[in-house]
Amino acid sequence: MACCQKCNTELTNETAYPSVVERGRGECRECAGRRTDAGRAKNPKSWLLYSSRARCKRNGLENTLTLADIPDLPKRCPVFPWIVIEHEVGNGRRAGSPSLDRIDNNVGYVSGNIRVISWRANFLKHDATDKELAALGADATKRNT
Repeated sequence: MACCQKCNTELTNETAYPSVVERGRGECRECAGRRTDAGRAKNPKSWLLYSSRARCKRNGLENTLTLADIPDLPKRCPVFPWIVIEHEVGNGRRAGSPSLDRIDNNVGYVSGNIRVISWRANFLKHDATDKELAALGADATKRNT
């Protein structure tokens, strides 16, 4: 019987990731999650880089970023200045969570093509073109005047 190296919980398919159970050593899901959260809290830029690489691998995009290419997290979102960028770990995505934005969506995650904005702003940009976003803005302006 293999147990978690941190808390001695038995490693089963319910308590640990399959690769850990297969190896017969490592951490349970709970301990691995706490370790990951601690790393994310300590260095959010590393997490943004790691996440961008996973997205690129999944979606077939270019990613040549290094940690030095990731800008510092702003205090407020450059798109929505009323949203404070808050890097809270373990609470899921929130409107103010930092998100790595590709300035030109036709280009991958490369130096000079990224910025850190709020998750809310990035989610709204998701697959909209600049023309579509401008039309939404014009419509909102027209309705509110």
